[in-house]
This record gives sequence, structure tokens and C-alpha cells, in this order.
Amino acid sequence: MSRPLRLNLEALVGTRCGDGEEQDLHGGGEPERDGDSAALYTQTSGVKGTPLEAIVHDITRPAAAGEPGSSPGATANRGGHPYQARPETIRVLKERRRGSRAALAVDFEDTEGRAWSYAYGARQLEDGSWVTEGGAGGGGRPAGAPPPKPPRSQPWANFGGWGCYLGGRVYGEAVELVRFVDGERVVDEDTVETGVALLICEQAPDEGQLELYDGDGQLLATQPWPPGPPLRPRPSA
Repeated sequence: MSRPLRLNLEALVGTRCGDGEEQDLHGGGEPERDGDSAALYTQTSGVKGTPLEAIVHDITRPAAAGEPGSSPGATANRGGHPYQARPETIRVLKERRRGSRAALAVDFEDTEGRAWSYAYGARQLEDGSWVTEGGAGGGGRPAGAPPPKPPRSQPWANFGGWGCYLGGRVYGEAVELVRFVDGERVVDEDTVETGVALLICEQAPDEGQLELYDGDGQLLATQPWPPGPPLRPRPSA
């Protein structure tokens, strides 16, 4: 279950964004994005006492234009962000920690009444404080408008990748676990909660694949990383 934000923080923030086609959140897309925009940002800012405080401090800063950049399958504006989140609208869909890093998925509305969905990363410093490490997401649809329907009928992870993180929406009612593998090695895995999974890698992931499993451990689908057309698992002999 998602939870509303219950913090009283001053507004100050950071991100960056770009437009894209039907984005698979490759380094910037969005879980349930609506075609109006897709985004990824890699700026580090927002030092606070918890991962959530660092992210809220970051995303509530006034919107700012970024410098043009690019990522696989998506255009991005590095160093800026397309929104200023209203703190009272922020909902945490999921939070996960691994070592000194954390990943959070949030929904929110901006000061112009647009709805956004993002996954963010944060890292704990030696003094115990947390600093944001970018994120991936998108949106921009009018607040209250229904999210777009999944663009594919089969199980599918609409993930973005930034730095050491992968995450986003997972489609398919039977999917309960998402795993990222690099050859024969399992890099990380996460259970699906509120339709979201968040992966935290020890280093920025290179080539590999995402594997989607049901509750019985049955492989339902695989996707190459960096993103490409999703593949169906081969039928067992």
C-alpha cells in the first residue's frame, strides 16, 4: 500500500527530463508514462537525514531547464527538472535499501497540476546523511486523469536505469519477482509491491537481462538490458 508523505519540509529540489516515444524507462522513461514526457536525471543533490527527506528536498525545488543530453532510447535534459512537486501530494509507493544505497518510487503532482511517477536513488554519506543520486520517470498528464493502459499484453517491466539503479512499474498480475542477471550471475532481485520493483546494483549495470517470475518461481518473461523488445521464455522440453 502506498503511503502519503508526512513531512514538513521546505521546498528545494533537482531533476531533469526529456520527451520520448513509448518509453520503456531505459535510463529514463516511466512506469505508466503517458506519452507526454519521459525523463531521467543524474544530478546529485539534496543532502538530508533520510532517503525520503533527501528526495523530497530535491523534487520540491522550482522547475529548471537542463542541458540537452541523451540516453538509450530516450532524450534527456541533464541538470534540470520539469516539475516542482507539491509536498502534500507526494505518495511513497515503495522504499528499498541495500547497503549504503536506497531506492524509492513516488507519485506526486506538481505546482501546475500535472501528475508524475518517478523512481529515485539515494546514497548514505559517512556522516549518516543521505544525498540523492538521480532518478527515472515521467508523466505530465493532468492530475486525476487515469494512467495509460499497459502498452503490452504480456508481463513486462517498464524500467528505467540510472547510475547503480533500475526500477519502475511492473505489468502482469502474476509477476511477483523481478531479477537482473548478468550472464550466469544474479546482480539483484526484488519482489513486486504496489506494482513496483526497485533494483540496486553494486555498480552501474552493463548488459544483462531482466527476468520476471511468478510466486511459484516460474519464469514468465525476459527482457534484454539495455532495453529492447521483450522476449517470451522458451517452453520447457
